[in-house]
Amino acid sequence: MNKTSEVLIYLVSCMVNEEEVDRQIIASVDLSELYAMADAHQLTAITAFALEAAGVRDGRFLQERSRAVSSEVNFDRERVRILKEFEEKQIWYMPLKGIVLKRFYPQTGMRQMSDNDILFDAEKAEDVHEIMASLDYETEIYDEGHRDDYRKLPMFHFEMHRVLFDEKTLPESLYRYYRDVRRLLIKDSGNNFGYHLSDEDFYLYMIAHEYKHFAWGGTGLRSLLDTYVYLKKHSRILDWEYITEESEKLGIAGFEKRNRSLALRVFHAGDIQKLSEKETELLDYFIESEAYGSTPHAIHNYSRHIGMLRYMVRRAFLPMEAVEKYYPFFYRHKLLLPTLPIYRGIRRWRNVILEIRLLFGRR
Repeated sequence: MNKTSEVLIYLVSCMVNEEEVDRQIIASVDLSELYAMADAHQLTAITAFALEAAGVRDGRFLQERSRAVSSEVNFDRERVRILKEFEEKQIWYMPLKGIVLKRFYPQTGMRQMSDNDILFDAEKAEDVHEIMASLDYETEIYDEGHRDDYRKLPMFHFEMHRVLFDEKTLPESLYRYYRDVRRLLIKDSGNNFGYHLSDEDFYLYMIAHEYKHFAWGGTGLRSLLDTYVYLKKHSRILDWEYITEESEKLGIAGFEKRNRSLALRVFHAGDIQKLSEKETELLDYFIESEAYGSTPHAIHNYSRHIGMLRYMVRRAFLPMEAVEKYYPFFYRHKLLLPTLPIYRGIRRWRNVILEIRLLFGRR
């Protein structure tokens, strides 16, 4: 926690709570540092709204705001095109995460997104692949895991999820709980093949997804803000007895309570200075993680989970699918595989040294 992060949290809090921004607080921070931190957490657009509300116009922030608004509008139109094809091909689907969450932010563009996530009928994956190709999308990932990735210039990126969590997700309870996700789906009223989750189940999935990232590489302030924005809209109508029971089954009950409490204190009460030592440590973890996690957190969490020795062996000796993807020469000449760790170590020696230092707690 530092002055820049405090001001960032203050500004986004003003926006989601629709409160007036104190220009004197903005004057206390370097705008370049504020931009760098906001960008790291994918909060530049909502920060731009706050700055403009206070009469502060900065070209970098204004550009991000314009881009976020345009992106949301264009993604909405493109998603309609795609889901129309799903309807015609009779493929059930359910929009996920940011597609739903953005509705609870006060203005268009406040909730930045770099992609759209959609759960779909995995048995129709080939049909979906054909649909995306017909709409001029390039395939980045197909039939390699729990999701297929498609991109199209200038901005579109759709992640089509076959399942919500795959078998490799830890804790394993997340995969087991959502393996039969159809039991949780509720039919939309305005289409033939669209579905959604109940308010309680959406909240649980949002927290489960957040925990998946939090427990490994970490996740940033936008995730904590999402929690607050959703609670602000739904807290009084949610069935908390159901949420408590189901979060226990998911294995995330402790995280859900701490995360909820922190989100409410940070973005609603504004009690950053009054946080306990443990709450401050938790908030610092979010801040340090940035939007997509950090290498130090990933190394620490993964090595702690599987053990130091197993971690080092796995990092040194890659699985064959990784060798095929990243080192095709060695995949084709398998007799040379024993020399691959040496080759990688020499080629990326700076990264190796950094990882060793992080692994053993040295900066």
